Amino acid sequence: MSKLFDARINYVGESPLWHPLTQTLYWVDFPNKLIRGKSATQTVEYQLAEMATAMRLD
Repeated sequence: MSKLFDARINYVGESPLWHPLTQTLYWVDFPNKLIRGKSATQTVEYQLAEMATAMRLD
């Protein structure tokens, strides 16, 4: 059986990125200028000043 991972509505959710240290999956909702993330215990959301279509770990 499938489970819903995150109920937040994304206009376009793409460019998923797994952060192994925080065990968090991040993705970009670029039309809304957001980076969103979810781990087992929390959700995060970062508002961007400009539209981004991808991200990377340094």
